[in-house]
Amino acid sequence: MIKHSQIKKACFIATVVALSFFFHTKVESQVIKRAEFAELKQYNAKYNNIVSLEDKGLIYYAFCNKETKVRLDHYSPDLVKVKSETFQIERNMGILFSTVSGDSCYVFMRGGNKDFTILVSDAITHQSKKVKGLLPARTYIRSFDALGSFCYFMGNVGNKDVLFQIDLSNGRVKEVPVKIENFRSGDVVPQDIQIVGDQLFLFSKVYHNRTDSEIYLTKFDKKGKLLSTANISKGIREKIVSLKAELINDRLIIGGSYTKSKGNYTNGVFLANIEGVDIKNPEFYNITDLPSFALGYSHRVQKMLDRKKRRSENKDKELLLKASSKTHPPVKSKSGCYLVTEFYTPVYNKKGQIVSFMTSHAVVIKFDNNGKLVWDGSIKIDVESGVLRRYVRVSEADNEELTLAMGYGSIITYRTFSSTGEVVKEGYVDLTEVDGVKARRTSSLITPSANGDFFVFGEQLLKNKGKVRFIEQISVKN
Repeated sequence: MIKHSQIKKACFIATVVALSFFFHTKVESQVIKRAEFAELKQYNAKYNNIVSLEDKGLIYYAFCNKETKVRLDHYSPDLVKVKSETFQIERNMGILFSTVSGDSCYVFMRGGNKDFTILVSDAITHQSKKVKGLLPARTYIRSFDALGSFCYFMGNVGNKDVLFQIDLSNGRVKEVPVKIENFRSGDVVPQDIQIVGDQLFLFSKVYHNRTDSEIYLTKFDKKGKLLSTANISKGIREKIVSLKAELINDRLIIGGSYTKSKGNYTNGVFLANIEGVDIKNPEFYNITDLPSFALGYSHRVQKMLDRKKRRSENKDKELLLKASSKTHPPVKSKSGCYLVTEFYTPVYNKKGQIVSFMTSHAVVIKFDNNGKLVWDGSIKIDVESGVLRRYVRVSEADNEELTLAMGYGSIITYRTFSSTGEVVKEGYVDLTEVDGVKARRTSSLITPSANGDFFVFGEQLLKNKGKVRFIEQISVKN
């Protein structure tokens, strides 16, 4: 455990770096390109969004108001519309997921109890196809991803968690069996799926009894064939709560959150290598030892955390905060990698039921090639939503600068870190003026573009045009 005296200097440096954390400077955004949709009234405001394929452009999708057609627009990287397509769909369909794999975008829709439709769009050929099929009855889908000619999703059927495969050539759905050593199927609980390179990763929690469990990584090829299974928490006393993986410099890196207390709270973050079936060089860091973690909260909360830490150290104990978090996949760097974690707090009603989530801030940690912490920084979020999701978008520039940006309402907040942890740019972009015309933005979402820029998608009310939807490519480099 890192002592309070050992991080005094680090806290002071982080405090100086973050003095402007709560006092953003308004900056002039550099709008590189802009596209507008004049035929707004024809499309449903609930189901429309953009999917960025970065240097290959983007795809805009939207439901018609009668919700029996979906429109797909293909855009080049400089926001020139290349092609527009319309697909007939069943009534009562809703878009649940969209994802990117290789050069293709996948939009997953579901209607009724069993019906589903997937639209697959190729960003190179600008060709799209529609795939229809039936899900098992009473299937609740938790996560969705795609790999080549197949889609995969985590589903809950009754009380059973199952990994499913969808064959995009015919729409057939089948269960992918997950057999781990001699454990019973009821003891293996799939947690999350992720596409890494050309393989499907499945992270499962395997229970030895009601309280003791371990995390296993199962790898599949493009067609769902089992490649390997590994216990990636073997020999670790910390309990892994969540994790993400990435291939970085020919090494498989995993990062996420862990706990030493009961439940699935986050006590800290970790980074490790996977070599074959073994976990190597795991490094665990208590969140209370990260100066930027406390800086994401109010001064009152910071003082409270400082008092708790001092009391714990005086008793020669480790302070274990019960935080909640969502982790991003590790981000490649020439001299190591970055790990970004967003922290949130459930909001309860008077009956003790969770009604929403308050996402407070995100912490970024720079690790060297040996998995050692080099520096940490943070960005304020302060968004309350009924849906728990990742708000921060991460864009890494060629010069090793890392930008964290968050779009909500009419404001884009961003902070750019150098490879040594210095905040080289920060501020917010107010999107309420377009070409000198005042506008009221009702929504805005951001997604990474190419070269460290961002695509902004939203809706606004312009005095000279009325209500429009728009896409802008914005740079925060200058």
